Amino acid sequence: MGERPLPDVETVEHGGDIGLVVRGGTEEELFLNAARGLFSLIVTGNPARQERLVKRFSYMSDDDALVEFLNDLLFWWDTDRIVPAAVTMGQEEGSIYIDVDMYHLDRVSQQAEREVKGVTYHGFSVMCRDGLFTARFVIDL
Repeated sequence: MGERPLPDVETVEHGGDIGLVVRGGTEEELFLNAARGLFSLIVTGNPARQERLVKRFSYMSDDDALVEFLNDLLFWWDTDRIVPAAVTMGQEEGSIYIDVDMYHLDRVSQQAEREVKGVTYHGFSVMCRDGLFTARFVIDL
């Protein structure tokens, strides 16, 4: 993570907040890139060690899943200083599930740089054109 350029993530100034435009070749890649983009604004440095744990998130609707997912990740960050590393998605009984490999912030080699309140629906959109998924959303600082 850390504030280094990510090829599929673009930051956009949005008043006192930050907008992100995120791209992915699949929906799964889009969600991973969105998580990486969000956490690149929060955490700097690379973890020296990664004690992995897996959390499952489940959502009823494709429409709101990305914003809900990112806000769920922020909850885990706020409560346990857990950072996402990888994402796997699927569908089960009419809902979307997302398994996330996560690790605890490595306080030796990583630092929390900025406080993020949440991901908003302001200007939120997800679209797929010519096989490329693109999401736009605003992060409330």
